[in-house]
Amino acid sequence: MPCCNLCKSVLSTIVFNVEDIDILQCDNCSHQFADIAETKEHITSVYGDDYFFDGGAGYDNYVRDSILFEQRGERYAKMVSRFLSPGTMIEIGAAAGFGLKAFANRGWKVTGIDPNASMVEYGREHLGLNLHMSSLESWVQAQPVNLVVVNQVLPHLFKPLESVQRISEWLAPGGCILVETWRRDSWTAKITGRGWHEYNPPSVLHWFTLKELQNLGVPAGLEVLSHGRPKKHISGSHVKSLLTHQVKRFPIARFLKYGIDLIPSKTRFRYPAEDLVWILYKKP
Repeated sequence: MPCCNLCKSVLSTIVFNVEDIDILQCDNCSHQFADIAETKEHITSVYGDDYFFDGGAGYDNYVRDSILFEQRGERYAKMVSRFLSPGTMIEIGAAAGFGLKAFANRGWKVTGIDPNASMVEYGREHLGLNLHMSSLESWVQAQPVNLVVVNQVLPHLFKPLESVQRISEWLAPGGCILVETWRRDSWTAKITGRGWHEYNPPSVLHWFTLKELQNLGVPAGLEVLSHGRPKKHISGSHVKSLLTHQVKRFPIARFLKYGIDLIPSKTRFRYPAEDLVWILYKKP
């Protein structure tokens, strides 16, 4: 049984089981995490091409929804401009770089890393971006940067606390880390319980509260500049894929399958985003 990554306590209690994997809650700080041992093969086995093109816990066609990722990147680039002038930046888990492209369009000198070779190749060839196939743990950042974007990545890391500390070392003085992730203390998560779509191991490994996220940068000497609820849109095809996955996970939700096919695949839906949060950390 792994220890809690946030407080290092070895004492935890099983909250429930999802996909035959126990979800644990730390007896000391109440952080929730999956009972999964870290392996070298985890990244390649979980984030292969199936994650981006085969539906289920991932995407049914990541490239087809490119405009949604570009628009999200544009919103974040605009928000960050309130605190930082364009400089150098790196995005961790950039995939094909659709969001990264929005920062480049606003004058940022961008770099992206992602462990999926197909995504990196697509971004290089079709978007002309400086992308590299790498995980956060193996990436060596030679020069300080002004901004690091960690969008929907933090819960997928085995050691988020150490990862934030590592990322903070890449920052120039006054540099920022932008994180977007899910909130376990949201009403959506509380009402749906183990049926919450983010309880999705082995892809998702950690589930944070807002307070935990705000304190995550403290050991690295980071301060929270701002936080808020992001705007998010999702395609009809992605909605159908996620709902189909939920029906497979929880037979009690089988009544949903009768309406799934009625969802228009090309329509864009506004996600309520009540269970999402973005946080901007700053290095003094």
